[in-house]
Amino acid sequence: MKNKLIILFIFSLFLLANYIIYNITAINQQQRINVTLESISNQLQTHYELQIYHQTITADAAYKATIMKKGVIDILKKVQTASKKEKETLRKELYDLLLEEYIPLKIQGVLQYQFNLKDNTAFLRLHKPSKFDDDLTNIRYSYNYVNKYHKIIRGLEQGKTTHGFRNVYPIFDENKNYLCAVEISYSSDLIQQMLTDVSKIHTHFIVNKKVIDARAWKSSDFVSAYRPSDENQNFMMAQMKDHTIAEHFDHYKDMLKQHKKFISKALVQGKKFSFYEPYENESHIISFYPIKNIKDNQTVAWLVAYQKNSFINETLTNTTYIRVLAFMLFIFLSFFIYYNLSQKEILKRKVKKKTKELKHINNNLEKKIAHEVERNKQTQQQLFKSEKLASMGEMIGNIAHQWRQPLSIISTAATGMLVQKQFGKLKDEVIIQNCKIIDENTQYLSKTIDDFRDFIKGDKKSIKFNIQDTIESFLHLVEPSMKNHNISVIIDNKRDIELQNHPNELIQCFINIYNNSRDILKTLEIEKRYIFISIEETNEFVIIIFKDNAGGIPPKILPKIFEPYFTTKHKSQGTGLGLHMTYNLITNGMNGSIEAKNTTFNYNANNYTGAKFTIHLPKIK
Repeated sequence: MKNKLIILFIFSLFLLANYIIYNITAINQQQRINVTLESISNQLQTHYELQIYHQTITADAAYKATIMKKGVIDILKKVQTASKKEKETLRKELYDLLLEEYIPLKIQGVLQYQFNLKDNTAFLRLHKPSKFDDDLTNIRYSYNYVNKYHKIIRGLEQGKTTHGFRNVYPIFDENKNYLCAVEISYSSDLIQQMLTDVSKIHTHFIVNKKVIDARAWKSSDFVSAYRPSDENQNFMMAQMKDHTIAEHFDHYKDMLKQHKKFISKALVQGKKFSFYEPYENESHIISFYPIKNIKDNQTVAWLVAYQKNSFINETLTNTTYIRVLAFMLFIFLSFFIYYNLSQKEILKRKVKKKTKELKHINNNLEKKIAHEVERNKQTQQQLFKSEKLASMGEMIGNIAHQWRQPLSIISTAATGMLVQKQFGKLKDEVIIQNCKIIDENTQYLSKTIDDFRDFIKGDKKSIKFNIQDTIESFLHLVEPSMKNHNISVIIDNKRDIELQNHPNELIQCFINIYNNSRDILKTLEIEKRYIFISIEETNEFVIIIFKDNAGGIPPKILPKIFEPYFTTKHKSQGTGLGLHMTYNLITNGMNGSIEAKNTTFNYNANNYTGAKFTIHLPKIK
């Protein structure tokens, strides 16, 4: 009976320990998957916003070139009072005048380059010059808006046969008299093509059926531009040419089957979301990013991206390994505890039996007594050893209940090392560092994207601040990193100078430059790691100089370090946006300049070579 109770007790502990491990790993697994999905969603949003930003810049430049083109305003002024026959002549003149401007725009992906008169009738479509005089009042809200309010409007809008990213501008004569509206628009194909070719992300647009003009359903243009969406029955897919032959489309249909209800609910909320689906030994992440229309800022279309992701598969595999390992370990511990407890009971019975026998030994037989006493001592020593082993077994059992946090840390470390190994970067000396680097770089990337998006929106405020205080704030932020990597920051000279600019963005730039130097310094086996900061000034500028002793930037990549997405590190360690963002913040956001070069200098009687970043910021006038 007692043996059965021991078995029942050990089996209960075994089940409890496995239950705890299962729940810990399940929570950790879901957290990592959620972080991955959020990262992919943010990546899709960043790529999309960058494409829209570049399209806007191109459209604005084309608009300015149009109104500055000699003869354009004169022709449009004549159109206001021209007869139908005269308009035909003027239309031909305007077409011939702007054809040279339109050809490079078309190459850059401009879908429509069109002039509409005050009454919303089409005057000239450079992309389709034979079609004009049609009334777009009930079709295109953007023309109604610009002709009424004489203001620029941008955004997604459905036309007669397809949707597009519209940029509609008002045109005035030299006396500020309103003449007409001009449209410079792009198709969604351009964004899809860029994400496919440059970012290697397969994407397509799905558009709500309600916003598509019902008259276009019988149009041959419509049939070639759209097909039913596999993601949701209420949407049509904007179809590129290669979509009709893409082999992965059939795969995506299979992956989407069990997620239909989830997608329908998420689409109603109008916010970006992602989910994953294991398929043929790989994990595929499907991401949705909402696109709002030009009229009432309602979500009417979605950018859908499909990407393979090995990290989720590795997370699932790693979780399984940990559970199996814990299961085998707990089996071993259970047998170990059971064996020691059983031996303890056996030895107790032996001691009891020997003690009883000793009572019958003749006290006069000294040798026999001495012999039996010696045997009893040996037996008691075995009992003490058994007690000690049993105590050790019980202690291990108690420790098993407290493994929640250590096992969670093991899971995190193992997953991080698997990611490093995937990209061929796993080395013995960086295994411990990788755990901290993952969390640090995840938080830093999120803040970099936010700062880059805020810079694009251009809604930061300029304030007065002391440059020395700003440097001190920067040093406080990176102090833990400096200690961890044994980096000394030397300030050559301190100056109290006030500037009118953006201190928070300037600190972000300092951090980007520091991180660039730190990532190289920590890989070098050198006695001293230095970063030098100095402040100089001229009549017009404050000059901030960063130097390090990391050996310098290779000459081949030095001219490219400020380019977007350029990085010398592996994709898992950098996005290539840090120094590019720094360049844009300083040059465009702060009216300053930044340059990088290699330099050789002397410090404490030692010569060093490293990178030198020089920032010029304008003084308060």
